[in-house]
Amino acid sequence: TKAGVIALAKTVAVEHGKRNIRMNCLCPAGARTPMVADFVKNAPPEVRDVVENQSPVPGLLEPSDVGQAAAMLCAPNSKLTGVAMPIDGGLVACAPSWNVTDYVAIAEAAEAQERA
Repeated sequence: TKAGVIALAKTVAVEHGKRNIRMNCLCPAGARTPMVADFVKNAPPEVRDVVENQSPVPGLLEPSDVGQAAAMLCAPNSKLTGVAMPIDGGLVACAPSWNVTDYVAIAEAAEAQERA
């Protein structure tokens, strides 16, 4: 789980910092992988809108966004350690107040429209 990886990163950062060993981790949201892109393409418009606008910075996370964040954490900065960096368009910063989505209700409404 992400919580386990975060705990590991912080533990290694604390226990090995004096040896100049740094440990950080990335916590990306759903990224535009082929599987996610296929899901979004075939999803009902309501679901697509929710997926693409669930955070303050709209749009799906691109794999290059994760790579750029990884490169930043690899910068030669001995004080940058123990970081759990969310890459999510600001979702964690505002959750749960931003946009609580009831995916079940959306799917049920889409099914009801198809039956009508």
